[in-house]
Amino acid sequence: MAGSEQPLRRHQGVRHALLPVHRAQPACAHHHAAALFRLREVGGADASPADARSPWSARRAPPLVNPDIARDYVDIDDVVDACLLAATRPPAEPGAVYNVGTEVQTSLRDLVAIARRVLDIAAEPAWGSMPERSWDTSVWVADSRAIRTALGWRPRYGVEDGFRRLVEWMRGEPGVCRYYEERQRAVG
Repeated sequence: MAGSEQPLRRHQGVRHALLPVHRAQPACAHHHAAALFRLREVGGADASPADARSPWSARRAPPLVNPDIARDYVDIDDVVDACLLAATRPPAEPGAVYNVGTEVQTSLRDLVAIARRVLDIAAEPAWGSMPERSWDTSVWVADSRAIRTALGWRPRYGVEDGFRRLVEWMRGEPGVCRYYEERQRAVG
């Protein structure tokens, strides 16, 4: 990988090909059916390796907020599947809005337990070492009924499966690992 270029991720082509799906107004102006996606916390192989790589890879816990903070984590491959379905089965109604999530809420406590187990980390979490953000909440779960009904989309991966796939992918891509390690060192 040359210099500090970001590695190409396999889902980037899909994202660019589906730009009209994301930008509903221009698509509707040209009489194309378009959908708007509200994505939940996206993770998994190719999504955001830095989140799973550092500082956990150094066997230390990152700064963490309250362990009861929760999210609905959806795997990047499930998001790509949703986009491809929308591209191949346009919504019956232009401007349809779809929540893309698993409908499963995972607390930060549970996510950290998964990371510690998968990465074999003995370090105790540093709960409360990072200030909570204004959007942090203990209830955050998607209602994906609309996309399930209209497009037949279903998530294939749970949060632990997705995290394990991310770790496996990172271990098989040393160039990607080096990129994110260099980026982490540069940031501090």
